[in-house]
Amino acid sequence: MQGYGEYVMSYTPSKTLMQLSEYEFTGGTLLHTVLIDGIMAAHWKHVLRTRDATVAIDRLRSISASERAAGARPAIAYGRHLGVPVQVEWL
Repeated sequence: MQGYGEYVMSYTPSKTLMQLSEYEFTGGTLLHTVLIDGIMAAHWKHVLRTRDATVAIDRLRSISASERAAGARPAIAYGRHLGVPVQVEWL
């Protein structure tokens, strides 16, 4: 999800619903989250360059191969929108 989606930025109850207790999130920003089944599983950031871009995904839990494939699809679509190829890095 991009950083300004209602699910991420709106009310405290939705923030509680999307977090597992072991994350112990105590504040700050929830910008650019990766949600899996409505639960925050990672954060992402992009690095834009003239001819390409990288989407770095910082995991909060282990991510299965099928979840990685699903997470890469929006990043690739983002690159098409920008008109540049995108590399996905899982941190």
